Amino acid sequence: MKKFWKRAAAGLCAAALAATALTGCGGGQETSTAASGAASGSTASGSEAEPVTLEFWTIALQPTFTDFLNGLIDKYEQENPNVTINWVDLPYDSIQQKLVTCTIRRSSST
Repeated sequence: MKKFWKRAAAGLCAAALAATALTGCGGGQETSTAASGAASGSTASGSEAEPVTLEFWTIALQPTFTDFLNGLIDKYEQENPNVTINWVDLPYDSIQQKLVTCTIRRSSST
């Protein structure tokens, strides 16, 4: 049982690290109506907001955390009807290449 918690903690730490590292991989200077409305203090209604698709990367969390993360994604999508989340669980062996590619693509576009 102790081994399970160590592995779970390591997986969550890896996911948090990947999420932090990937925050710089976003697009350019675009501002959506929902984001600009939130910044000015107003909120867009469900019919006015533009649809948004987010890609969420994790590192080797399936199948251990599949039900948990799908539950979080479903709850978030219900609370935010114009947001669709695509969960991509990457194998541990391929994550370094993905992060390097993302970093190279980001630095060459600036």
